[in-house]
Amino acid sequence: MIRTSKSISVALATIVVAAAAGPPSGLAAEDLRSPDARDAAGTALSAPAQDLRSPDARDAAGVGSGLSPAPAAASGATDWGDVGIIGGASVALALLGTGTLVARRRHRLSPAPSRAAIS
Repeated sequence: MIRTSKSISVALATIVVAAAAGPPSGLAAEDLRSPDARDAAGTALSAPAQDLRSPDARDAAGVGSGLSPAPAAASGATDWGDVGIIGGASVALALLGTGTLVARRRHRLSPAPSRAAIS
């Protein structure tokens, strides 16, 4: 029993550390698509979007849609929103693991009812 709980504790600690470390930076930019799929995606993105509105809707909207695209982040800039989400998830995972360990320990330490009290 102690050996099993120790192995569970080690496994949970390993998972928490791995989750906190995050993916290696070399894996984040790897493109696993085939060369043909990459070429097809590039041509699909560069083609202009088809305007499916009716002619009256196009006239009412004016020449353009009036919406400007959102500014793209610089290639080396840190997106602090993503950092906050990853940090919050890591803390939640660590708290979940700690709560699991505490609950298992309390359950194991609680005294068992005596056989005389059951009969």
